Amino acid sequence: MYNIVGDVMNYIKEIHKRFDFFNIFITSTFLCISSYLLDYFNIFSILINKYELLIKCSIIFIAVVTICEILKKRLLNIILIETINYFDKLLFIGIIAEIMFLYQLLNLYSIWKLIFFIFIFIINTILLFVRLSRIEKLIQESNKKTTNVYDIYDLYNNNIKDDKLIILEEDAITTKEKDLLNNDIFLDSIKESLVYCNPKKPFVIALNGKWGGGKTSIINMLKEKINGDNIALETFNPWKYDDKLSLFKGFYNFILKVFGKNYGYFNYRSFFKKYERMVFSTIEKTTNISLPYFLNDTDEKDVEIIKQRINDCILLNKKKLIVVIDDIDRLDKEQILFIFKIVKTIFNFNNIVYILCYDEQRVNKIFEEELKIDSDYIKKIVQNKIDIPKIENDTLVDIGTKCIVNLLKVYYIDYNNKEKLNKVLKKIFTNFDNLRDIIRYINSISISIKYLNILKLDICDYLILEYIRYIDINLYTTIYNNAEMFVSEDSNYALEYVYYLPSEFNKKAEDFYNDIFENKQNIKKLLAEVFPNVEKYNKGHKIREEHYYFPNYDRPNSIKKRRCYNGRFFMCYFTIKHSFFTELNLIVNNFIFNVNNKGNIKEEFEKMLSKINPQNYDLLFELLNIRINEINDKEDLFSNVLEKMSSYEDNLRFFSYSSYDRAKSILSTIIINDYSSGKKYLDAIYHKDLKLLEQVLHLIKPDISHIENTQELFDYGKSMLIEKLNAMIKNKEDIFNSNYQYDFCWVFYRCLDDKEKVKKYLSSLINEKNIFKIIRSCVTQSIGTELRHRFDTDNFDLLYDVKKFEKVFKKVDLTNVNKEQQKILELYTTKDEKQVIEPIKDEEL
Repeated sequence: MYNIVGDVMNYIKEIHKRFDFFNIFITSTFLCISSYLLDYFNIFSILINKYELLIKCSIIFIAVVTICEILKKRLLNIILIETINYFDKLLFIGIIAEIMFLYQLLNLYSIWKLIFFIFIFIINTILLFVRLSRIEKLIQESNKKTTNVYDIYDLYNNNIKDDKLIILEEDAITTKEKDLLNNDIFLDSIKESLVYCNPKKPFVIALNGKWGGGKTSIINMLKEKINGDNIALETFNPWKYDDKLSLFKGFYNFILKVFGKNYGYFNYRSFFKKYERMVFSTIEKTTNISLPYFLNDTDEKDVEIIKQRINDCILLNKKKLIVVIDDIDRLDKEQILFIFKIVKTIFNFNNIVYILCYDEQRVNKIFEEELKIDSDYIKKIVQNKIDIPKIENDTLVDIGTKCIVNLLKVYYIDYNNKEKLNKVLKKIFTNFDNLRDIIRYINSISISIKYLNILKLDICDYLILEYIRYIDINLYTTIYNNAEMFVSEDSNYALEYVYYLPSEFNKKAEDFYNDIFENKQNIKKLLAEVFPNVEKYNKGHKIREEHYYFPNYDRPNSIKKRRCYNGRFFMCYFTIKHSFFTELNLIVNNFIFNVNNKGNIKEEFEKMLSKINPQNYDLLFELLNIRINEINDKEDLFSNVLEKMSSYEDNLRFFSYSSYDRAKSILSTIIINDYSSGKKYLDAIYHKDLKLLEQVLHLIKPDISHIENTQELFDYGKSMLIEKLNAMIKNKEDIFNSNYQYDFCWVFYRCLDDKEKVKKYLSSLINEKNIFKIIRSCVTQSIGTELRHRFDTDNFDLLYDVKKFEKVFKKVDLTNVNKEQQKILELYTTKDEKQVIEPIKDEEL
């Protein structure tokens, strides 16, 4: 029963808020009296008897027009709207009017009329309770929904459970409990000055602070501290009003409401009404308000009399009134001047303390530069100025850092390098001077940071770039449009190829950085955390080295961490969209996760390869090699990579590695990292492919791998290989058979010290069937803008007996050769001249 009554009362309160029950009652009374008079005097019957056709036609016409309008404007939809609207108002008007009218029917009219009206009343009541139950149900469901709008206090203390989307509200705090700036002492000092301030005349205090510095929060906390039986602190926000007239009326109504609530509204309302009428009538006749001179002598005397009465009311009630006028610095220049004037003249009631909240520097500038008024004018109005304490930088850094760290926790974003994250956040939040900017910065990243986690980009790089976007969108756009100055790794994936001499590029880069970082030292230091080129510039180093062939150990890290300065990921930081490389990363992520969770590595490896175009295996293998230590079962991975080695593309590339080369790197990395099983891995390669063994041994050699303890493995593999090669020579094995590898002969030459023995062995294998394979073994390839081949006579001399070869060559039928053999023949006949020629299919030789 209590719930029903409570729901009905809440429903009535909501209708009263929107439509005012007094107006509903008046309308119902008018409707009831009108119906009673029409029925009592039988007006409709008289009119129908006299003008029957006209009345009936009029009623039909009005009914048709009304129905058409209802259908045309879809007015029936208001019944379906599940919030309080005009339909609810009409229901209440009808029910109240019917209750009034039923009383008359019970005393004066027939039973049939009574039954009809009771029926209508019941229908109205049922509709009302259906609306009530439906709306209350929706309200309850709405109350159950959790909000995703929090204040910074909640995020700072990690009180947020929702992981969908976090937005921080910018509203000032309302309680001391949520004060993160430790304003206790400052608040107590203001409270004491206000409590013991008992001026007989109006007293004006200026609360000075920068925009976002916490003036409104200070006022809210003051209300919590001092509002009581003897003091009333109320706030007026002038920025809601468009012009001086509406501002004046708004302020007047505010004062009237405050007095009405605290000093007996009905007793003194007439005083204010007269005061309002006299002042407004003068304002409306005046095109340019210039207080205090706009009142004529008679009006001014009357106003002074009324003001005195109001002052008496304030004095007799013995309650101190503190009026806060907030956000003055958000007004236009005329409104700012107007506020100071009405406080000084029209509303200068005794025993009132005014607190004017504004940024003194901004307001003084407006007075002097825009209004052309000496700012000393303000000093004549303000008796006391209180400055908001400057927020300590360490406090802002602490608040901002904890909020970002907690935001990452809420979104389940891990960042292993906590030390670097804290360092970057400190550099970012050192540049903030108020909480509002921190809130806005966090809101600016709150949505996109979730997608950043999907792309697995570097959190620190992202936070710095988003800070740049927040404070300087022009610089952010400049970085985006000038990737060549910021991308230092894999630039070919982000830029069109443009060649610059190192000295030329360094000069261009230095001029560029000098221009964009002028007077931006803090930003320059921040961007040095993201871009190595900027870091070099800061230190006065060359941006680009004079030579290119030097070890670069940072590139693998830039790929693994998906850093912004790597051309593979640069654009992703600005677009927050997947690229081929972020998708590739997800594929490798899934592979590592699955195999580490007991997935069948052979199946997972095949599945991973199936998702990638074979032309891009090189990029896949490179990423896999960089992340090899994240895989638990390296032995099975080794076996699967080795098993498919012959299927990987091994074409010569310009300044890049083939898929075959990248696969070799995976094998060598596993051998180095899983040292205890190294010999077993080398044995597996030995039985699979001797040429591959030589290449892997080269990669694990200490002076190449830069790992000293690989010498034992290198010696073990090298001795096996040499032993095998010598055995092949001894047994005169034909290496130009069906398993032919065009350059395998060079394995003998590089690994065996006795070069004559090698030459003699290889020369013994020359015959008419393998003559084109012999030539192919000494064809070199080079690639630039085109693929070029050349038959190298010097190399041929190292491997073969030239006289024996030419003797055999003369016996070969050159009229019956296939396309691939013809290519080899052309190269041999032109000798050392390079030719542009398409790739050679060795299997067809």
